[in-house]
Amino acid sequence: MIKYTAMAGRLLSIALIFVFSLLLAQPAAAQIAAGKPKFLGNVTGNSVPSNYGTYWNQVTPENASKWGSVEGTRNQMNWGGVDAAYNWAQANGYKFKFHNFVWGAQYPGWLTSTGLTTAQQRAEIEEWIRLACQRYPNTWAIDVVNEPIKTALPWKAALGACVSPPPDPLT
Repeated sequence: MIKYTAMAGRLLSIALIFVFSLLLAQPAAAQIAAGKPKFLGNVTGNSVPSNYGTYWNQVTPENASKWGSVEGTRNQMNWGGVDAAYNWAQANGYKFKFHNFVWGAQYPGWLTSTGLTTAQQRAEIEEWIRLACQRYPNTWAIDVVNEPIKTALPWKAALGACVSPPPDPLT
């Protein structure tokens, strides 16, 4: 009798674990931020996954919207991945965040390798920002400068003194 009770207990435990794992594996019934004045966003690649709206209420095209990805060759723009995220956000009533205007880790190589003057670099930066803003007028938020202290900007002189890191409060 004890053997049967122990075996029945084990089988019941296994069955409960199986049922709970099935229940927990189901996708969320609604976004965490649904109906709240906050957003819970995520990044996308060159397309937006079909189940994206199940979890998120804000979209960011991550690498697709970085300057080095869009204008890898001077004056040749590839907006494909950004367009996909922006158009999806517009069609579905989601917030769109542009990531990002300038970053020392991902910028077009031609900005520093073609002998542009500081004034020419600044003109290229301003053109890039203007074109992005014109193309995506309903942008909700923009990461303007990414990791300015962590990643050196080899063209920071083109931006002016405002890009220098703040003084170290410990010194």
